[in-house]
Amino acid sequence: CQQLGETPQRFQVLQGLCRFHVNRAQLPAAGALAQELTDLAHRQPEAGPVLEGQAALGTVALFRGDFVAARAHLEHYYSCSDAPQPSAPILYAEYCYRRGSYLAFLMQGLCGLCYAEQAQQRRAEALALAQQCGDPASLAYAHMYGAVLAQLGRDAATTAAHAEALIAFATAQGLAHRVVHGRLLLGWALAMQGDAAAGVTHLQAGFEGLQRTGHKLYRPYFLGLL
Repeated sequence: CQQLGETPQRFQVLQGLCRFHVNRAQLPAAGALAQELTDLAHRQPEAGPVLEGQAALGTVALFRGDFVAARAHLEHYYSCSDAPQPSAPILYAEYCYRRGSYLAFLMQGLCGLCYAEQAQQRRAEALALAQQCGDPASLAYAHMYGAVLAQLGRDAATTAAHAEALIAFATAQGLAHRVVHGRLLLGWALAMQGDAAAGVTHLQAGFEGLQRTGHKLYRPYFLGLL
């Protein structure tokens, strides 16, 4: 893309690289790519790329702990992103997954700012979107963030229910990394309900699985649960 110039594919490549570095918890690199993505978007005639750039900046801000900036970027994305939904099934699934991801990130930012009711509302919107779409990856994501939201509220019973649902669904769909996330969250819930030995077993098995996936983004959070 650098050789060919500012092609439509260049924006998609930058977006994919930014997501990759976020999942690897390489936030300085992700932040630089998000800014490059946004700069490129402002040179294009459509509004969509600018909003995607905003969402990328909001995602990086969230995981850097800047909840105020994350909320501003992500809420701006949602207030302006009522574009027509793509008709092709594979594009619609990507549309749902992307919007569901940003809703989940906004939910976490709202939790960090102590807006619990607003966080619950965003989580409900993410679940409704996933159910409307029917995409397995989006549904697993919604189950995961239901468990995360319950854990942040220190509700062990609800965390366990969501984590068990996530494990069952992700196992049936072959989504191994979501099974790992479910085990980690279930481990915390079991320990908080009085079965520390089983909880630690789930957490340790979850960490082994996490190492195999290569995902590093939530490792400090899960270490905190342990």
